[in-house]
Amino acid sequence: MSSDAARAQSPSPAWGPPRGWRRWTLWGAPPACALAAAVSGGLAGLGAAPLFAPAAAVMLGVLLLCAIYWATEAVSPLATALLAIGLCVALLGVPATWGQGWATTGTRITGYTDFIAPAGSSVMLLMLGSLVLALGAHRTGLDRAAGRALLAPLASSPARLVAGVLCISAFLSMWTSNTATAAIMLAVTRPLWGNAALPASLRAAVPLAMAVGANVGGIASPVGTPPNAIVFARLQEMGHPLNFVQWLGVGLPLAAGVLAVGYLALRW
Repeated sequence: MSSDAARAQSPSPAWGPPRGWRRWTLWGAPPACALAAAVSGGLAGLGAAPLFAPAAAVMLGVLLLCAIYWATEAVSPLATALLAIGLCVALLGVPATWGQGWATTGTRITGYTDFIAPAGSSVMLLMLGSLVLALGAHRTGLDRAAGRALLAPLASSPARLVAGVLCISAFLSMWTSNTATAAIMLAVTRPLWGNAALPASLRAAVPLAMAVGANVGGIASPVGTPPNAIVFARLQEMGHPLNFVQWLGVGLPLAAGVLAVGYLALRW
Protein backbone atom coordinates (compact mmCIF):
# COMPACT_ATOMS: atom_id res chain seq x y z
CA MET A 1 0.00 0.00 0.00
CA SER A 2 1.38 3.42 -0.92
CA SER A 3 2.00 6.05 1.72
CA ASP A 4 -0.74 8.25 0.21
CA ALA A 5 -3.27 5.41 0.43
CA ALA A 6 -2.22 4.66 3.99
CA ARG A 7 -2.76 8.28 4.96
CA ALA A 8 -6.15 8.29 3.25
CA GLN A 9 -7.28 5.24 5.20
CA SER A 10 -5.89 6.38 8.54
CA PRO A 11 -8.40 8.18 10.78
CA SER A 12 -8.06 11.92 10.92
CA PRO A 13 -7.09 13.35 14.32
CA ALA A 14 -10.08 14.29 16.42
CA TRP A 15 -10.21 16.79 19.21
CA GLY A 16 -12.72 18.30 21.53
CA PRO A 17 -16.33 17.32 22.27
CA PRO A 18 -18.52 15.08 20.05
CA ARG A 19 -19.06 16.14 16.47
CA GLY A 20 -22.52 17.62 17.05
CA TRP A 21 -21.32 19.80 19.89
CA ARG A 22 -18.36 20.98 17.87
CA ARG A 23 -20.67 22.04 15.03
CA TRP A 24 -23.01 23.94 17.34
CA THR A 25 -20.09 25.64 19.09
CA LEU A 26 -18.31 26.45 15.85
CA TRP A 27 -21.29 28.28 14.30
CA GLY A 28 -23.05 29.48 17.45
CA ALA A 29 -20.15 31.14 19.26
CA PRO A 30 -19.39 33.94 16.72
CA PRO A 31 -22.87 35.56 16.75
CA ALA A 32 -23.09 35.21 20.54
CA CYS A 33 -19.71 36.91 21.01
CA ALA A 34 -20.59 39.59 18.46
CA LEU A 35 -23.79 40.32 20.41
CA ALA A 36 -21.82 40.55 23.66
CA ALA A 37 -19.43 43.01 22.02
CA ALA A 38 -22.29 45.08 20.60
CA VAL A 39 -24.10 45.28 23.94
CA SER A 40 -20.98 46.11 25.96
CA GLY A 41 -19.96 48.78 23.47
CA GLY A 42 -23.40 50.37 23.16
CA LEU A 43 -23.62 49.37 19.51
CA ALA A 44 -26.82 47.34 19.66
CA GLY A 45 -29.22 50.25 19.77
CA LEU A 46 -30.62 49.18 23.13
CA GLY A 47 -30.21 52.60 24.67
CA ALA A 48 -28.04 51.31 27.50
CA ALA A 49 -24.89 53.16 28.46
CA PRO A 50 -21.84 51.46 26.93
CA LEU A 51 -19.53 49.63 29.31
CA PHE A 52 -16.50 49.91 27.02
CA ALA A 53 -15.21 52.03 24.18
CA PRO A 54 -16.03 50.56 20.75
CA ALA A 55 -12.53 49.17 20.17
CA ALA A 56 -12.45 47.59 23.63
CA ALA A 57 -15.88 46.06 23.03
CA VAL A 58 -14.67 44.52 19.76
CA MET A 59 -11.63 43.16 21.57
CA LEU A 60 -13.90 41.66 24.22
CA GLY A 61 -15.83 39.79 21.53
CA VAL A 62 -12.62 38.41 20.00
CA LEU A 63 -11.38 37.37 23.44
CA LEU A 64 -14.63 35.56 24.28
CA LEU A 65 -14.68 33.77 20.93
CA CYS A 66 -11.11 32.52 21.27
CA ALA A 67 -11.69 31.49 24.89
CA ILE A 68 -14.72 29.41 23.83
CA TYR A 69 -12.87 27.79 20.95
CA TRP A 70 -9.84 27.00 23.09
CA ALA A 71 -11.92 25.62 25.96
CA THR A 72 -14.19 23.48 23.79
CA GLU A 73 -11.65 22.72 21.03
CA ALA A 74 -14.38 23.13 18.44
CA VAL A 75 -11.47 23.79 16.09
CA SER A 76 -7.83 23.02 16.67
CA PRO A 77 -5.96 25.27 19.14
CA LEU A 78 -3.53 26.30 16.39
CA ALA A 79 -6.39 27.42 14.14
CA THR A 80 -7.88 29.39 17.04
CA ALA A 81 -4.55 31.13 17.65
CA LEU A 82 -4.31 32.15 13.98
CA LEU A 83 -7.96 33.24 14.09
CA ALA A 84 -7.19 35.56 17.01
CA ILE A 85 -4.47 37.33 15.01
CA GLY A 86 -6.63 37.53 11.90
CA LEU A 87 -9.64 38.99 13.72
CA CYS A 88 -7.51 41.60 15.50
CA VAL A 89 -5.99 42.67 12.20
CA ALA A 90 -9.30 42.67 10.31
CA LEU A 91 -11.45 44.36 12.96
CA LEU A 92 -8.93 46.68 14.63
CA GLY A 93 -5.76 46.93 12.56
CA VAL A 94 -7.02 47.31 9.00
CA PRO A 95 -9.77 49.89 9.79
CA ALA A 96 -7.11 52.06 11.40
CA THR A 97 -5.30 52.29 8.08
CA TRP A 98 -8.58 53.29 6.43
CA GLY A 99 -9.00 56.19 8.82
CA GLN A 100 -12.02 54.77 10.63
CA GLY A 101 -11.80 56.46 14.01
CA TRP A 102 -13.84 53.90 15.95
CA ALA A 103 -10.86 51.52 15.93
CA THR A 104 -8.31 54.01 17.22
CA THR A 105 -10.23 56.48 19.36
CA GLY A 106 -8.82 56.35 22.86
CA THR A 107 -6.42 53.53 21.95
CA ARG A 108 -2.80 53.17 20.89
CA ILE A 109 -3.65 51.16 17.76
CA THR A 110 -1.92 52.58 14.69
CA GLY A 111 -2.47 49.76 12.19
CA TYR A 112 -2.15 46.07 11.47
CA THR A 113 1.55 46.09 12.36
CA ASP A 114 0.59 46.46 16.02
CA PHE A 115 -0.70 42.88 15.91
CA ILE A 116 2.00 41.39 13.67
CA ALA A 117 5.16 42.96 15.07
CA PRO A 118 5.05 41.12 18.45
CA ALA A 119 5.75 37.85 16.58
CA GLY A 120 9.31 39.11 16.11
CA SER A 121 9.74 40.77 19.49
CA SER A 122 12.70 40.02 21.73
CA VAL A 123 10.43 38.17 24.18
CA MET A 124 9.11 35.80 21.50
CA LEU A 125 12.61 35.13 20.15
CA LEU A 126 13.87 34.54 23.68
CA MET A 127 11.21 31.89 24.26
CA LEU A 128 11.78 30.43 20.78
CA GLY A 129 15.44 29.97 21.65
CA SER A 130 14.59 28.06 24.83
CA LEU A 131 12.14 25.83 22.95
CA VAL A 132 14.74 25.08 20.27
CA LEU A 133 17.25 24.17 22.99
CA ALA A 134 14.74 21.78 24.54
CA LEU A 135 13.98 20.19 21.16
CA GLY A 136 17.68 19.84 20.36
CA ALA A 137 18.38 18.19 23.72
CA HIS A 138 15.52 15.75 23.09
CA ARG A 139 16.46 14.91 19.50
CA THR A 140 20.12 14.30 20.37
CA GLY A 141 19.33 12.26 23.49
CA LEU A 142 21.18 14.68 25.75
CA ASP A 143 18.15 15.11 28.00
CA ARG A 144 17.78 11.39 28.72
CA ALA A 145 21.51 10.80 29.16
CA ALA A 146 21.86 13.72 31.57
CA GLY A 147 18.75 12.75 33.50
CA ARG A 148 19.90 9.17 33.98
CA ALA A 149 23.38 10.28 35.03
CA LEU A 150 22.00 12.73 37.57
CA LEU A 151 19.34 10.37 38.96
CA ALA A 152 21.51 7.25 39.23
CA PRO A 153 23.31 8.26 42.47
CA LEU A 154 19.95 9.11 44.10
CA ALA A 155 18.10 5.89 43.33
CA SER A 156 19.17 4.16 46.55
CA SER A 157 16.70 6.12 48.71
CA PRO A 158 13.08 7.09 47.90
CA ALA A 159 13.48 10.41 49.74
CA ARG A 160 16.65 11.28 47.85
CA LEU A 161 15.09 10.15 44.58
CA VAL A 162 12.10 12.47 45.01
CA ALA A 163 14.42 15.33 46.01
CA GLY A 164 16.57 14.65 42.95
CA VAL A 165 13.62 14.64 40.55
CA LEU A 166 12.38 17.85 42.14
CA CYS A 167 15.72 19.66 41.86
CA ILE A 168 16.64 18.38 38.39
CA SER A 169 13.22 19.38 37.05
CA ALA A 170 13.61 22.82 38.61
CA PHE A 171 17.09 23.29 37.13
CA LEU A 172 16.00 22.27 33.62
CA SER A 173 12.96 24.52 33.90
CA MET A 174 15.23 27.51 34.48
CA TRP A 175 16.47 27.26 30.89
CA THR A 176 13.61 25.61 28.97
CA SER A 177 9.85 25.92 29.15
CA ASN A 178 7.90 24.18 31.90
CA THR A 179 6.16 21.99 29.34
CA ALA A 180 9.41 20.89 27.69
CA THR A 181 10.93 20.12 31.09
CA ALA A 182 7.97 17.97 32.08
CA ALA A 183 8.17 16.05 28.79
CA ILE A 184 11.91 15.45 29.27
CA MET A 185 11.55 14.25 32.85
CA LEU A 186 8.59 12.02 32.04
CA ALA A 187 10.74 10.15 29.52
CA VAL A 188 13.69 9.88 31.92
CA THR A 189 11.69 8.68 34.93
CA ARG A 190 9.24 6.39 33.13
CA PRO A 191 10.87 3.22 34.57
CA LEU A 192 10.09 4.60 38.05
CA TRP A 193 6.51 5.86 37.89
CA GLY A 194 5.56 3.14 35.39
CA ASN A 195 6.88 0.25 37.53
CA ALA A 196 3.99 -1.47 39.31
CA ALA A 197 6.46 -3.27 41.61
CA LEU A 198 7.41 -0.02 43.35
CA PRO A 199 5.31 1.36 46.23
CA ALA A 200 2.29 3.33 45.08
CA SER A 201 3.33 6.34 47.15
CA LEU A 202 6.70 6.52 45.38
CA ARG A 203 5.11 6.09 41.94
CA ALA A 204 2.81 9.01 42.74
CA ALA A 205 5.53 11.19 44.28
CA VAL A 206 7.86 11.05 41.26
CA PRO A 207 5.49 12.67 38.71
CA LEU A 208 4.28 15.12 41.36
CA ALA A 209 7.90 16.11 42.03
CA MET A 210 8.32 16.62 38.28
CA ALA A 211 5.31 18.91 38.08
CA VAL A 212 6.31 20.94 41.14
CA GLY A 213 9.94 21.28 40.02
CA ALA A 214 9.04 22.24 36.45
CA ASN A 215 6.64 24.97 37.62
CA VAL A 216 8.72 26.35 40.47
CA GLY A 217 12.04 26.25 38.65
CA GLY A 218 10.65 28.52 35.96
CA ILE A 219 10.44 31.33 38.50
CA ALA A 220 14.20 31.49 38.94
CA SER A 221 15.26 32.89 35.53
CA PRO A 222 13.77 35.25 32.93
CA VAL A 223 13.60 32.46 30.32
CA GLY A 224 12.07 29.84 32.61
CA THR A 225 8.50 30.56 31.55
CA PRO A 226 6.86 32.99 29.07
CA PRO A 227 5.30 35.24 31.76
CA ASN A 228 8.80 35.87 33.15
CA ALA A 229 10.07 37.00 29.76
CA ILE A 230 7.06 39.28 29.32
CA VAL A 231 7.60 40.89 32.73
CA PHE A 232 11.35 41.12 32.06
CA ALA A 233 10.73 43.12 28.87
CA ARG A 234 7.91 45.18 30.38
CA LEU A 235 10.08 46.29 33.30
CA GLN A 236 12.63 47.63 30.83
CA GLU A 237 9.93 49.55 28.96
CA MET A 238 8.73 51.06 32.26
CA GLY A 239 12.21 52.30 33.16
CA HIS A 240 12.94 49.68 35.82
CA PRO A 241 15.29 47.34 33.98
CA LEU A 242 16.62 44.13 35.50
CA ASN A 243 19.51 42.21 34.03
CA PHE A 244 19.72 38.44 34.07
CA VAL A 245 21.83 38.23 37.22
CA GLN A 246 19.56 40.61 39.13
CA TRP A 247 16.55 38.47 38.26
CA LEU A 248 18.40 35.38 39.51
CA GLY A 249 19.16 37.20 42.74
CA VAL A 250 15.43 37.50 43.41
CA GLY A 251 14.10 34.42 41.64
CA LEU A 252 16.56 31.81 42.91
CA PRO A 253 15.93 32.31 46.65
CA LEU A 254 12.19 32.43 46.04
CA ALA A 255 12.27 29.24 43.97
CA ALA A 256 14.48 27.49 46.53
CA GLY A 257 12.06 28.33 49.33
CA VAL A 258 9.04 27.07 47.41
CA LEU A 259 10.92 23.91 46.41
CA ALA A 260 11.73 23.22 50.06
CA VAL A 261 8.06 23.54 50.98
CA GLY A 262 7.11 21.33 48.04
CA TYR A 263 9.58 18.66 49.10
CA LEU A 264 8.25 18.63 52.65
CA ALA A 265 4.70 18.30 51.30
CA LEU A 266 5.73 15.38 49.07
CA ARG A 267 7.50 13.66 51.96
CA TRP A 268 4.40 14.06 54.10
